Amino acid sequence: MTANVARTFDRYFETAVYANRLAQERTPDDPMKLVQLRRTVSEVTSEMQRIVDAIVQENGLTDTQLPILAEHRARFAAERSAVANHQANWAAPAMAKDRDRYQADVNALFKMHENNHRWRKQVFIPALETAIRNRRRN
Repeated sequence: MTANVARTFDRYFETAVYANRLAQERTPDDPMKLVQLRRTVSEVTSEMQRIVDAIVQENGLTDTQLPILAEHRARFAAERSAVANHQANWAAPAMAKDRDRYQADVNALFKMHENNHRWRKQVFIPALETAIRNRRRN
């Protein structure tokens, strides 16, 4: 069950890795590729939220039983907000015009994704698995 959560987190992070790689390209069509990637980012973001909500609901978990859930939500909300602000600031023409500044913004955004992915895999998923086991025992 949590394997699905882990796979979804991995897919989300893979999308961030791909976006970061595209941001480093310097071809005429890479800004458009990045804009097109935004749809995928939206899809995997929604998928990540759905799967966490589903596993919490299916297992009858609450914030009291799983206090780290509030931190996950806060991190996820901050991540979504950062991505939305980044996308709002960087339309394709702006990306093409100032690639160095765009790359610096992408690097900062990627660092946040990387840190959050590590936290999800090393902290959140183990806490989720423990909460599910404890809930089943009771």
